[in-house]
Amino acid sequence: AGAGDDPQEALADVAHTLQVGRARFPWRRFVVVGRGGDAAALLSGSASRTVFDEGEGRGAAFLFPGGGAQRVNMGESFLHEPAFRAALDTCAGLLRGPMGADLRDVLFAGPDRREAAARELDRPLWSQPALFACDWALAQLWLSWGVKPAALLGHSLGEYVAACLAGVFTLEEALGLVVARGRLMEAMPPGGMVSVLAPVPRVEALLGTGVSVAAVNGPQTCVLSGPLPALEAVEAALTQEGVEFKRVRYARAAHSVMLEPFLEGFAREVAKVKLRAPTLPVVSSLTGRWLQEREATSAEYWVRHLRHTVRFSDALECLLESGDRALIEVGPGTTLTALARQHPARKTQPVLATLPTKDGVAVSALEALGEAWAAGVDVDWERFRDGEKRRRVDLPTYSFDRVHFSLEEAPVAASPRAPREPRPAPQGAAPRGASSRVPPRDATERALAECFQQLFRVEEVGIRDDFFSLGGDSLLALRLLAMVSERFGKRLPLREMLTAPTVELLARKLGGTGEQGPQLPPGMVPLQQGTRGPPIFFVHAAGGHSVFYRQLAQALGEGRAVYAFESRGLDPDGPVHTSVEEMATAYLEGLRALQPRGPYLLAGASFGGAVIYEMARWLTAEGHAVPLCAMFDCPGPTDIVKALEKGGGADLEHAAPFMDPDQERRFMRVWEANIQALVRYPMPRFEGGTVQFFRAATVVEPLPEHLGLEWLTTGAVVRVETVPGDHNSMLIGENAVALGAKLAALIP
Repeated sequence: AGAGDDPQEALADVAHTLQVGRARFPWRRFVVVGRGGDAAALLSGSASRTVFDEGEGRGAAFLFPGGGAQRVNMGESFLHEPAFRAALDTCAGLLRGPMGADLRDVLFAGPDRREAAARELDRPLWSQPALFACDWALAQLWLSWGVKPAALLGHSLGEYVAACLAGVFTLEEALGLVVARGRLMEAMPPGGMVSVLAPVPRVEALLGTGVSVAAVNGPQTCVLSGPLPALEAVEAALTQEGVEFKRVRYARAAHSVMLEPFLEGFAREVAKVKLRAPTLPVVSSLTGRWLQEREATSAEYWVRHLRHTVRFSDALECLLESGDRALIEVGPGTTLTALARQHPARKTQPVLATLPTKDGVAVSALEALGEAWAAGVDVDWERFRDGEKRRRVDLPTYSFDRVHFSLEEAPVAASPRAPREPRPAPQGAAPRGASSRVPPRDATERALAECFQQLFRVEEVGIRDDFFSLGGDSLLALRLLAMVSERFGKRLPLREMLTAPTVELLARKLGGTGEQGPQLPPGMVPLQQGTRGPPIFFVHAAGGHSVFYRQLAQALGEGRAVYAFESRGLDPDGPVHTSVEEMATAYLEGLRALQPRGPYLLAGASFGGAVIYEMARWLTAEGHAVPLCAMFDCPGPTDIVKALEKGGGADLEHAAPFMDPDQERRFMRVWEANIQALVRYPMPRFEGGTVQFFRAATVVEPLPEHLGLEWLTTGAVVRVETVPGDHNSMLIGENAVALGAKLAALIP
């Protein structure tokens, strides 16, 4: 629309004109920009998607996440939105009395207070009202844009937000119940929860006394809850059965028998509230059906809702089968987005997230709105502008294809029409069903799409659907590559999932076709492209892989290139380095090939920290600036010896079934060589050097409690900071976001 020629101050008028001054067609495109030049560049590039939406006028369904989705600073990027801020301020005012503190002081924290705030938000006393307030404020933001939900669904605590929006409670009443809910869970004895990748019938036979099925989130996944000793017994049984599971970071047994002593007190709190019939359709996460008036207005329903299983999978099925709506997760994270996308009942319904972590930070509110509009959801642009005075400006009209017809050639008598050939899509367009889906175009892409479908248990996968956006992780990547190997007889290394996370790109890898990226030094893997400042280089941990750095790389923000060194010993004919010094020499050669001069930014987790320490020593001795030498929970040689004495070893329990014998052998060869290299490492002096040591807040066996103390004796200035998570989880999810923020703050 000539955006590149317009002055910056007129860009909003250009957007206004396009929003209200053009006919509405199914082909649509949006970008979020601050300057006209940016708009022109994005619209002419591949970052902007053209989408076809067959759901013009499509309704919206709001999904509200429950406990566990909370994180420090959730919603901070939306505080400039008046509707969001006003709603959050209202919640904070209503909570100040019962909580004795300002919610915003806990919810929003700078780097110096982030760790303390995270600990507070992990407590049910604060996590429940904080999450409710964020969900509620985001709902008010969507409403302020004129997006009215046709249906509501909340997961556990999220159902209180849905019910409040539907008028079952007033906001003050809902917050009062949420506070009461948080207090009783705070008073519960310690417990735990375990997420299990298996259907309930397979798991129920393994449950011991006191362990409950807390949630059924999908046909093949559930959450168990109960006292820790009983949970550990179940975990042992799951391990013996070969069932994958993961401990949930929550110190209470929600939706379990451990709540029984507290139910009577909660019933008294609910009885104080005047419950009303819902004015909007709500799907119950307790029954998995539409919430009935007799249920919504019954105190007994809300008591059972607290205690019994969350049947979210059934509730999703009910919602998905009730019509073609865009499902919008109205809360922090993408947990419900992933569950909805993977649900077998989903057909073509788009699924969107309001507050995901995109490259480690919350996306703009306008990104979420643009996604909804592209999905066919009606937006009230006048309400969106909220009183801003905008004018229409002259813009080029649509450039329609001109097709000439000769009237003289038309027959006088009517005759049957020949079938009309479908018009081709605009160049670069992606047919939009659920998420700009482009169907497979050949046998290879079809076979790969089937692998994705089986892995994520979804009916359709487009060739450009991202593996990690669908919910993939390193373990699922191994499973996918095992399926690919079985189908095609070709085993791809795990790192290929970083550069080829879609069906389209994997097909190119298998066929050896398509555009090749820039040639990188051996063992170097690109985690993120960018041109802002010098790149960051990570070094692998003892296992040799680098996939686990993906979320941390994203958390550093867009624009900065991030690379990782992987052990070449993982490749069939790759050399296995047997000392830290040998590894540092090889990796410095690759680093200099890509970046001949400093400043150099280095980081490494666990064993990788020792390697980047050695690299930083050599670079500094050569006169190069190394402003970042960051070690993540890196043990010293003595720490490793102590861990081995306690029985520590390589954890292949869940990964081994998806490795072929050669892969497993190479992994163990690399792991053992790296462990021995660290044990033998003399930890040379680094006089004048500066090291940032990030220590995991949670210590896990067999690692020693004061891991890494040896690095304080090297002569370097070692700054130690504790970050959320344990030795492994510090690089995952919101912990990766927190660590990424601290890391980014250290980069000059």
